Amino acid sequence: RVRLLMDPDAGAVAVEGDAGVALAELFEQRGEHAFRAMERDEIARALGLSVRSMQRKLADLGTSFRDEVHAFRTDRAKTLLLGSDHSLIVIADDSGFDSVRAFTEVFGKRTGESPQAFRLRVRAERESRKRTSTE
Repeated sequence: RVRLLMDPDAGAVAVEGDAGVALAELFEQRGEHAFRAMERDEIARALGLSVRSMQRKLADLGTSFRDEVHAFRTDRAKTLLLGSDHSLIVIADDSGFDSVRAFTEVFGKRTGESPQAFRLRVRAERESRKRTSTE
């Protein structure tokens, strides 16, 4: 996602061309593999940057390629956790993590809770709102 590079309006980074379109096209071409191995050179090329320029821009923003990939995969995992009853093994794999252990570790660092706790909490909150709005 390299979201900071994709959103110049938020004051992140201005890149030549439309980086968001470039990434969307890249992910569309890759289909189900979009959340798997995200190589630095491939993403930099899609953004019209050299790997080093991309790394410098990210560093200037206080982030790194690895952090951005983890954010991208964590967001994908949140969507899967809330929109399915798939196991953590399936969600980890579909989000591009190498293992459930890596998934749980990254997810916990980024959200402050385990994937299971996140799923249970958000579903309980949604259910509570439903009950409250129908009363």
